[in-house]
Amino acid sequence: MKLAFTSDLHSGASELNDSKIKELADYLNIDQPEAFNIIGDLGYWTNEHTESCLKKFKNLTCDKNFTAGNHCIYTWRCYDDSFEIYNKVLPQEAKDNNFNFLDFKPWIKDNVAIVGSINWYDLTWMDKEFIKYNPAAEVMYKRQEFFNGFHCDNQYVHKADRKRWNNKEFTDYVVARLEQQLRDLPSEVNYIVLATHHPAHRLMLPPKRADDDFMWTGYSGNERVENIAVTDKRIKLVVGGHTHWHVDTTITTPDSRPLQLINIGSSFRQKSLYVLDTETSSVERIIF
Repeated sequence: MKLAFTSDLHSGASELNDSKIKELADYLNIDQPEAFNIIGDLGYWTNEHTESCLKKFKNLTCDKNFTAGNHCIYTWRCYDDSFEIYNKVLPQEAKDNNFNFLDFKPWIKDNVAIVGSINWYDLTWMDKEFIKYNPAAEVMYKRQEFFNGFHCDNQYVHKADRKRWNNKEFTDYVVARLEQQLRDLPSEVNYIVLATHHPAHRLMLPPKRADDDFMWTGYSGNERVENIAVTDKRIKLVVGGHTHWHVDTTITTPDSRPLQLINIGSSFRQKSLYVLDTETSSVERIIF
């Protein structure tokens, strides 16, 4: 069985960006997998961009899934609510365009499942040694700032009337949904692909070269999902996005199992597609 994964398509970002999405879609139309999966950030900024991305794959007849990304719940108007976009708008856009919204329902075929989530951050990934030598960072985290700017989530992810967003509460909410999906899988499922927009493991992040690279770590994930990734023996592959940085590495879990971690690594200038063969567990990366 072949499963295809991409992420961070950011439809509407530029003509070059959208031309790369078209190349990817054209390729899939010729060689269709069993299921095609977009792991977050389908659009650039608005829900209109998200839906325009879904429509680019209307000719695909295989199963189609996506998870939300942080850009998918961005708001522009003061009365918009990111939580409502996540819970109502995105599931409806998925239904309207013949996609399954993985955050709410896993994809299952035979013994294989794709379990997905936007995943989120609660600052449990903060680098404590970095904060020890840069005490201002702890205050900056509370304000969702960097040394050289601010996190766009602070401006565009919020509740109605610009009420402040609680990152820990949202992390708890999406992780609980993910845990429930894993518990509810049929007993015959023994091959899970864990697909999260914000990476599920710290080794899926870019290297740290500057202060803001350390700051990004705290904004990139959480310990609960990282623990799920390495302890659930059914999980054979972990796939993520968000950082626009390609990672393909294999770790040894605490119980001595090999576990492959892939950050898809799509950017605004090129798109990356990973094709998994579940029978051999081999993966192929194709760049557009």
